[in-house]
Amino acid sequence: LAGDELDAHFRRALAKAGKIRVVYNGVSEIFNPGATNPESAGPANGTRPLRLLYVGRQDPYKNVTGLVRIFARAKQLVQAPLQLVIAGSPDPRYPEAANLARELGVQDQVSWTGYIPPDELANVYRTADCLVHPSRYEGFGLQIVEAMASGLPVVSSNSASLPEVGGNAAILLPPDDVEGFAGSIARILTDPAFTLDRVARGLRQAATFSWRRAAEETLNIYTEAARHSPGY
Repeated sequence: LAGDELDAHFRRALAKAGKIRVVYNGVSEIFNPGATNPESAGPANGTRPLRLLYVGRQDPYKNVTGLVRIFARAKQLVQAPLQLVIAGSPDPRYPEAANLARELGVQDQVSWTGYIPPDELANVYRTADCLVHPSRYEGFGLQIVEAMASGLPVVSSNSASLPEVGGNAAILLPPDDVEGFAGSIARILTDPAFTLDRVARGLRQAATFSWRRAAEETLNIYTEAARHSPGY
């Protein structure tokens, strides 16, 4: 058997087994808290603004306009300089978020980085203070796991797969809850004990997502399918 025929063969075998299995993605080991970085310690001594980070595309379902509204509201709640870093490839089809930033008067505090290679992105996570992800839909939400693995607290929407990925580590809210997002961000940025608890939870949650585990679970599924396939 080969190609489409092999794929159909295993689909029939799994259907006969009567089970659906979910195998989660892993997270690269380059995403980790790393050594103490003087720049990442900046907010404590006032050497840089507090950084909110978003990682991803700018398609409408990602709710980047909502992110800008959240940022503008968080600026009103936090008595410290704030910066929003939007990491991801620019998309000229969707200028709405940049336009809104200008309308709300926060364009000078919003940084659009463009695409960042993974090794550089790892340091961007480490030097941020909170990942903010108000997306309306995600098939998985890899940036949530990367952030948690990097020791970054997460405030995320509760849409689609994100509650599974964030577990009890991420703060999960409806994607349009601007006040809820902004209030949660303010607490993370001003309540060290709360933040340390969320970071610890995130590291534990991220540790459950590994490519080794994904490979082993995938192999187990094929092995089980083979057992339910007479004559194969």
